[in-house]
Amino acid sequence: MSAAPGGNRGAVAAYITVGALYTTIFTVPPLIAPIFHDRLGLSFADAGLLMTIYLVAFAAISLPAGMLADRFGPAKVMTAGLALAGSASVLFPLWHSLGWFLLLRFAVGAGTALVYTPGIALVRALLPPGKAHVGVGLFSVGLTAGLTAAYFATPRIEQAIGWQWPFRIAGFLALGSLVVLALVPRRGWVRGSGSLGNPLAGMGRLFRNPLLMIVSAALFLNMFVLYGVLTYIQSFLDKDGHFSASGLSNSGLVIAASSIPASIIGGWLADRLRKPAETMALFSLASAVVVLLWVLPHGNGATLVIVAVVSVFAGSASVVPLFTLPSLAVPAADAGVATGLATTVGMAGAILSTYLGGWIIDWSGFRVAFLVFAVAAVATALTAPLIRARARPAVALA
Repeated sequence: MSAAPGGNRGAVAAYITVGALYTTIFTVPPLIAPIFHDRLGLSFADAGLLMTIYLVAFAAISLPAGMLADRFGPAKVMTAGLALAGSASVLFPLWHSLGWFLLLRFAVGAGTALVYTPGIALVRALLPPGKAHVGVGLFSVGLTAGLTAAYFATPRIEQAIGWQWPFRIAGFLALGSLVVLALVPRRGWVRGSGSLGNPLAGMGRLFRNPLLMIVSAALFLNMFVLYGVLTYIQSFLDKDGHFSASGLSNSGLVIAASSIPASIIGGWLADRLRKPAETMALFSLASAVVVLLWVLPHGNGATLVIVAVVSVFAGSASVVPLFTLPSLAVPAADAGVATGLATTVGMAGAILSTYLGGWIIDWSGFRVAFLVFAVAAVATALTAPLIRARARPAVALA
C-alpha cells in the first residue's frame, strides 16, 4: 500500500498541530514549585492535580475522540480540539482559584484528546504500513517539540512578564495552528465508515483482542513512568539540586529536548528490526535508571540531570511502538476506536502517577516517588514476551 495523495503533507500538518497543542499542556510542570506551591500556596498534591485533571479529561475523551474520527474524519475532530484547548489556555490565568484552574485544565485535556487520538489515526491513514512506527514516532516528535518549547520558554516568560503569560501565549499558538490543518488532504476530512448509532458497538471484540489488551496494559505502566518523571523532575531539581533560576530552566530544556530524538529512534528501530515489543522492552528497562535519583546525594546537579535525561529519552522511545500497535491489531475500520481505547488506558496510568507522585512527595519526599517510577518501568518491559507471542498471528509488522 502506498501513501495517500498528499499524505506526507497531511502528516506534517498533524505533527505541527500536536506540537502547538503540547505547549499549552506543559506550561504547568515548570511552575509547580515556584508559582503554584511557593506563591499560590498549593500543596504538591494539589499542584499535581493540574496535570491529573488534564489527564482525566484526556482519558475520558480519548475513546469518544477515536469514534468521532472514524465517523466524521480526523481533521474535523482535530479542529474542534485545537479550538477548545487553545481557548482554555488563554482563559486559564483569569482567576486564581483551584476550582477555576481545574475546570480550564479539564478543557485542555478534552481538547488534547480530540487532537491526539485522531492525529494518530490520521497519520496511520496517510502513510503506508512500512512507515507505521516511524510515522507515529514523527507525530511524537511534534508532541515532544511542543513539550520542549514549554519547558524552555515558560520559566523565561514567567520571569520577564509574569506567570500568566506562558498560558496565554501557548493558547494563542494552539489557536493559530488551526490554519495548518488546511494542509491535510481530503481523505483526512471526509466521513469514515464508523457509526455513532451505538457507541459501544464492536467494543466487545476489542476487549476480546488479547494483543490490544496487553498493549494497553503496557501503555498504562509506560505512561505512569513517563508522566510522573516529566511532571516532578523540575520541582525535584529545584528543591534537591540547588539550581539557579536559569540553571533550572536550562536543565528542563535539556531533559525535555531528549524526547525529540527518542521518538524518532524508537519508531525507526521498531520498523527497522520489525520487533516493536523488544524495542519497547529495551527502552523501558533503560528508563528505570530513574531509580538512581533515589540514592544520589543532594546538590549533585549535573548527575541528576544526566539521569533524568536518560530516563525521559528511554521512556519516550519506548512509548512509540506501544501507540502504534493498537491500530495494527484491529481492522482498519476500528483503528480510531482501538487507538482511543489504548490511549484511555495509558492516560489512566499518567493520571495515577501525577496525583500519586504528588501525594508521595508530600508524605516522604521526591526520592521515594522516583523509586516507584523505576519499578513500574521494569514491569513495562516484562510485558514484551506477551506482546510478541500474540503479535505474529495478529499483526503485519512489515
